[in-house]
Amino acid sequence: EVIFPRKVKDVDFELLVKLVMVLLTNPDDKSEDIYQPVQGCVLIFLPGISEISRMIRYISACFTPSSKVSRLVLLPLHSNLSPAEQAKVFVTYKDPSVVKVICATNIAEASVTIPDVTVVIDSCKVKAMYYDVSTQSNTLLTGMAGRFNLVQRKGRAGRVRAGRCYKLITQHTYENIIQQQMPPEILRISLDSIILQCYAMKEVFI
Repeated sequence: EVIFPRKVKDVDFELLVKLVMVLLTNPDDKSEDIYQPVQGCVLIFLPGISEISRMIRYISACFTPSSKVSRLVLLPLHSNLSPAEQAKVFVTYKDPSVVKVICATNIAEASVTIPDVTVVIDSCKVKAMYYDVSTQSNTLLTGMAGRFNLVQRKGRAGRVRAGRCYKLITQHTYENIIQQQMPPEILRISLDSIILQCYAMKEVFI
């Protein structure tokens, strides 16, 4: 039996933007490791394309150049981008005043490795297809990512130098709500269309 993801709140964009601004501007009155300035690249995991667009728009509106960061490069990363657009996330900048911020879907969990990522900010949410019996169709739903997914995301930071990961969830949510792993797609969606496609291909090649 597949358990549908419980309804989750929208991504807390205000908290995300505040965290990014703190990391980029490095307030003088903060000396803890959590507030150390960013060097390299910040990778933000978001559930979908619409959330990526909103996040980029919010950061662009809030960011003002400081003495610590003279240039901010904001990039999206998802499967609908062309290869040329996806290739932009691999560009590295020798100038330490340049900070690259990538807003990505779960495509960056394992399919894509960006070597200069030093900070991961994880919304801990993901969009996945589920079969809805009431509508008899596959539906794209937003839910909490599995713990295995969170481990994969955390591992994106610090591949070439020390890295940090910020998960935007409480300890209670991690321990009591998030599943160990998400159900595989074959158990989440209707296989009718795939079976019909296979049958059609059989007819063509016979």
